[in-house]
Amino acid sequence: MKKLFLPSLLLLFSSGLIFSQHQDFSWKPFVEQTIPDPKVSELGNFPVLVIDSSHCEIYSQTPPYSLFQTVIESYQYDNLERRVKEIRLLEIPSFFVSNLTHTTYTYDAQGRVIATLTLKDNDGTLENADKTETTFSPDGLSAESIGFYWNGSDWVFSTRTIQEYDQEGRIPLQTFQIWNGSAWDNNSRNIREWDANGNATLYRSEQWDNINGDWFIAFQQILVYDATGKLFSVTAESGTADALPIPTAKSEYYYDTEGRNDSVFYFSWDEMQSQWNATSVEANTFNAQDELVETLTYSIVNQVPLISRRSLLTYGDKVYSALPEERLNQIWDQGEFKDQQLYNITFTDLPNGKVLNAYDTKTQIPPGSGDWILNVDCNNLYHISTISSTGQPSQEINCSVPNPYSAG
Repeated sequence: MKKLFLPSLLLLFSSGLIFSQHQDFSWKPFVEQTIPDPKVSELGNFPVLVIDSSHCEIYSQTPPYSLFQTVIESYQYDNLERRVKEIRLLEIPSFFVSNLTHTTYTYDAQGRVIATLTLKDNDGTLENADKTETTFSPDGLSAESIGFYWNGSDWVFSTRTIQEYDQEGRIPLQTFQIWNGSAWDNNSRNIREWDANGNATLYRSEQWDNINGDWFIAFQQILVYDATGKLFSVTAESGTADALPIPTAKSEYYYDTEGRNDSVFYFSWDEMQSQWNATSVEANTFNAQDELVETLTYSIVNQVPLISRRSLLTYGDKVYSALPEERLNQIWDQGEFKDQQLYNITFTDLPNGKVLNAYDTKTQIPPGSGDWILNVDCNNLYHISTISSTGQPSQEINCSVPNPYSAG
């Protein structure tokens, strides 16, 4: 049985602000990752599929049915799959695509990030923006990362991140501080816990209360697993400096006899009634190859499920068939499903053993109009990373984006 895996580029536009269909909750939500894992997207809570030495991912902050801006991130990896370059581009449909920032990463002999440098675009010229410098303890179980910003003539202290590692290389404690001009002030910290099987059981974000001089829980996720180790529920809670955390949202995961996640229920907390109220449910359908082919989403109104949308996934017959090559999102309107968004991804083997990964996104406005508008077409083939004898990157990449509103 194939493991259910949906890459981030196909999940970025799915519903659910807190929870996703992906069953691996070892990600670090809402955390600024100053010492990045090259397999984790810094744009969201979903794992990045590294196919080529570079990876281009799209994150879109898009209100429905409106002209929007898209931030495009292109990543470049060395031959050890370490991220060595990150370029952020801004796309405004029908107008232009411009640079936002270029970030390079420097590694030590152990393959750990010890420095980053970010340049920002200023009327076509890349200028200093910010940088980080990281030092590790001799035993490798703690790290301190100092952030600087460029004031036009010099580098100035900005932030400090202190990370503690366990023997498995995980980060159970991460503390963020801010420079006040003379000393470091506590700002926030993240706490994570795992069970004996390595499953993440707690993610907690705490804020520093300057008045009381203590930490308080601002947000936390509590994860529960069934006897077989499958994720059963995720409960979100939030608190303030003056109040203990209370539940806000919950998702429950159910599986068929083959162990596939066939449904997800979403709940909101009714504080007045002290009870959970179901808000929506997702029903998943799999084919004979255990591939997810359909997700039906129902909104629950007065305890009655009403169909609202669905996603149809199509797979190819290549070696990458475990990954969907097409995702069609539809909404339920006036008694029928109407096409809304379409995501295509293609894989091509290259002579050098690398893989070309290309994808595009299209939208129908209004849904069901029959006219597809090509939003973004991103070709994930870049120049292979050139690494100097010192192990540092020496080549720059860009993400190729055509006219975003050309006919699809």
